[in-house]
Amino acid sequence: MEVLTIKEVKEKLKCSDWLVRDMVRTQGLPSIRIGKRVLIDKDDLENWLTEHKKGSLSESNVSDEL
Repeated sequence: MEVLTIKEVKEKLKCSDWLVRDMVRTQGLPSIRIGKRVLIDKDDLENWLTEHKKGSLSESNVSDEL
């Protein structure tokens, strides 16, 4: 299992810390909490993105980014 920090996820998705944290809180992005740290399993992120993709994302783009 490879886990990513909020910072690593935001860099991969090219978005803000706030947006990643919001996706965890309100949109069901799977996460692991260890104290105050929030970690996201890389496979869970890829699966979540595939399930929530809009027309602008394709499966190959999601896999290439991760």
